[in-house]
Amino acid sequence: MPELRRPVGLGLAARGDVQETIDWVVRAEQAGLEAAWIHDSYFERDPISFLAPMAQATKRIRLGAGALNPYTRHPFVVASTMATLDNLAEGRLSLALGSGLPLRLAQMDIPFENAPARVGESIDQIRTLWRGERLVLNDKVPPLVPMFPPPKRIPIYIAAYTRPYLELAGEKADGYLARPMESIAAFQLMRERVLDSAQRHGRDASAIDFRGYLLSYISDSRREALNRAKREPFVIYMISITHGKGRRARRPASSYAQTRFPTVVAVRRPTKGPGSTGPCRRTRDVPSGPGKAGRSSGGAMQPACQVQRSTPRLPACGGKDSRPSQFR
Repeated sequence: MPELRRPVGLGLAARGDVQETIDWVVRAEQAGLEAAWIHDSYFERDPISFLAPMAQATKRIRLGAGALNPYTRHPFVVASTMATLDNLAEGRLSLALGSGLPLRLAQMDIPFENAPARVGESIDQIRTLWRGERLVLNDKVPPLVPMFPPPKRIPIYIAAYTRPYLELAGEKADGYLARPMESIAAFQLMRERVLDSAQRHGRDASAIDFRGYLLSYISDSRREALNRAKREPFVIYMISITHGKGRRARRPASSYAQTRFPTVVAVRRPTKGPGSTGPCRRTRDVPSGPGKAGRSSGGAMQPACQVQRSTPRLPACGGKDSRPSQFR
């Protein structure tokens, strides 16, 4: 199995063909990638339903669920679901919790209130249930009693970027998961705030794992990949929230330029018949993540064809459009 210079994972959206997604995860494991995450994108396919067959089809690669939220999934449901998946992928699961998107929650008529406190309470409640302890949420009725076996250790990441969540990550989370298209300067600042919070709460910096997304598009040419990225609604949304007028004015121009568009990767078409692929070529340098205190996994969600020197190439999964669904 190839060895990577640093942990690299694959992030997938809960859309497209389920079996094709599983095939990509299997190939990621064969290529030596450290983790595969499936994301709750709202109004698309259920990400947890992807994780069960992914767990059955793999043996080593870590599997992540995220970012889930305590509004659309009750903490008891999250605890029970992850404990069940742990039976299929023992000791290989990770969980990311975020606030949820206010607009999406409003569309489902779900109140969005006290989000940071709600996420913090959910972490405590999930861990209580994983320990096999009773949980009192309503003192007028008997407490919740978990009837499922406690899972192996499942690290919980915070996947939200405002200051209260950074404080929460340092106080009680096992890690912090940065959003896509975050600038390196902003990520460094967030990391410092998480570690400051950890120190104030008497925690060691090495107890917190830092990960981040590198949103990438893979195509036959750089221009095609870039044009598809410009049309992707998620990219437009991320640019709007990471480069609003107020935030842009406070950032140096070089920082803004670093994250103006996602990384695009050109992959040569197969030249030796079905099942073979040409080499990947790097179209821009990928900045490495900070490496001071704490455990950092720069580019944790980075596609395997991003940097040829440090990441092995994934085998082809089939035809021309046989890519993780988020890259279409």
